[in-house]
Parts: sequence; C-alpha cells; structure tokens
Amino acid sequence: MPVSDELLDAMDVASSPIRDNTTGQKRARASSDADFDHSSTASPVLEHNPFATNGPMPSISHNIVNGNTSQAIKKYAQQKRLRADQQTDVEKFLTDTSLVREAKMYVEIQALSNSVNKIVTAAPAFVPTENFKKNVRGMAMAVLCTKNLPGYKKNSTNETILKIVTDQRFDLPAGIENNPADWAKVTSVVDYELTQARAKFKKAVWATVKPPKSDGTPVPDSKKLDIYNLTKKMIDGTRAVVSVELCARVSLMRKVIIDHPGDKYWDEVDRTLDTLRAVAKTKPDPAKALAKALKASLDKDRATYGQQTIEIEEGEPDAWVLDLNEAVERGASTEGGSAVEGDEPSGEDSTGQV
Repeated sequence: MPVSDELLDAMDVASSPIRDNTTGQKRARASSDADFDHSSTASPVLEHNPFATNGPMPSISHNIVNGNTSQAIKKYAQQKRLRADQQTDVEKFLTDTSLVREAKMYVEIQALSNSVNKIVTAAPAFVPTENFKKNVRGMAMAVLCTKNLPGYKKNSTNETILKIVTDQRFDLPAGIENNPADWAKVTSVVDYELTQARAKFKKAVWATVKPPKSDGTPVPDSKKLDIYNLTKKMIDGTRAVVSVELCARVSLMRKVIIDHPGDKYWDEVDRTLDTLRAVAKTKPDPAKALAKALKASLDKDRATYGQQTIEIEEGEPDAWVLDLNEAVERGASTEGGSAVEGDEPSGEDSTGQV
C-alpha cells in the first residue's frame, strides 16, 4: 500500500515530532573528580569475580539437592511403582551435573528407540481379516451393479474400490497404503473379489442362454428369465436396486455372451461399451445416441426372452448407493473411460417399462 502524501508532506512541516530524543530527557551526570566524595566512609561495592580465588572452588562433581526435594522425588518414584534399582538411579540422577544428566537422557532415548524397533520387528505380518474381505466382497458386487460403470475389467473399477477402502479403512492398519508389501495384499483381495463377482454375474447370464444339451434337451423355460428377473437375480444380496439403466446393461451382457462365452467375455463387454461410446461421441447429442443404442439392446432382449412390455419395479437407491455411483463416476473421469454421461435409455421406455 503506497504511503499517503499527507504523511510524506508532514516531514517538511515545522513542528515537533512525537518525541524529541534530544530534549526533555535527564542529562547524564558527568564523571569528574569533584563528583566523587573522597571523604565518604562507605565501602565501594566490589563486582563479583567468578574467577576470584578467595576461598575454595565449589565442587562440580555433584549437585547438592535439598532434602525436601529429594524426599518428594522419592515419593513420586514410589507412586509410579519404580523398582528399587530404578529409585536408586533416580537418587543418583539428582546429584549428577547438568552435563551428565543430559548425556544420560540421550542414552535412555537411544535405548528406548532400540526397544521400539524390536517391538515393530516382532509384530506379526499383516493378514487381511475376514471382516475386511466381507466388506470388499459386498463393495465389488455393488460397484459392478452401478449403472454408469465405464467397464467391468478396467483399472478404474479396481481403483474405485481401493479409494473407498482407503477412506473407510475396513479394519486396515493406519498407513498401510504406504507399505508396498502389505498394500499388495489389499489389492489382491480387491482383485479376487471382483473376479468372483464377475464370475457370479456371468454364470447367471449364461444359465439363461446356454445352448441345448448334447442329448437335445433345450434350456428349460424356467431358466429363460426375462430381463427384469435376470437383473433382480444378479443384484440379489447387494444394496443395488433394479433400474432401467441397469437392465439395459444386463441386456448387453446377455447379447455379448452368445458370441463370446469364453475367458474373454468381460473384455468383449468392455470393448462393446467403449465402441458404443466412441461412436456416440461423433453424434450431435452423444448421451442421447448412447441411450438409443442401449435401448435397442433392451428391445431385442425383451423380444427374445420376455414379453414386449414388462413393468419395471424400480427401487429407490439409498444414500450409500448414490455415493457409490458418484465414486464410480469420479473413477471414470480419472481414467477417461466415460466421456458420455448417462446410459439411461431415452424415450418413453425410460420411465419404467422395457
């Protein structure tokens, strides 16, 4: 902030400053022979000389401790339940010089550090608890049921769960993410539970479309579930709810498994979603274009496995599910997997009928 002209101009005004250090102060008395009273009988005050040799030098080998202080320290040591030898060490410590005390304290700190290191070294290796595995299992199922998941085998899916695990801990020791060896055990649990969840979903879908048995027996009609009941079966045991968007995703899974039932099934599902998004981006309204593609998948599925019109009893997602959907979206944005927002099929069928 610039200094105002008023303050600068005040320097040139003929007036007295706040305090004139050259006036108004008591003049220091000048020293002269006349000022000294030679007839004074008072003894001059001698400045203390620490190097004076009058009398014996004080001992520096120990400190003299007041008796009351010593007793008070002894009582305090007893209250803290120190052993007899420890109490003796305290008494000796009181009489030590400052240098010796500092040295002893430094030695004790080093000894304590050694003891702590032994405890840490002897600590058992980290093993994921069953409770932790159960939490991750539920999280994996729920994440795969989110309506806008960028992909089912993408890194962002794993990272989303790991981020939630880091935030909510789930019995994890503090700072475990900074220990590569222990954190690898955490990521291994996440990988395993996601694999199991995908296997469960694939099995449910495959059971509704697998070809007739070798003896010519076709798939029972009871297993040819319509899209609503198939979706409901897949999310059983999770906090996910049936929605039109999720039904559209499941219809796409069923479409892909017919041609790719093998080990690359989920890779093909992800590739199909990526292709749909890439093409949708070239359209004037990418979100609407993607929704139309998913609606086409849904329409074909209901024509093949269910009635033309099935009333969808959509559930109301709770706060936890909504938070999970947001976490999935954030994970997608960091990977760049879901640039097209909204997988909801457009048109009148998006309001509850598929």
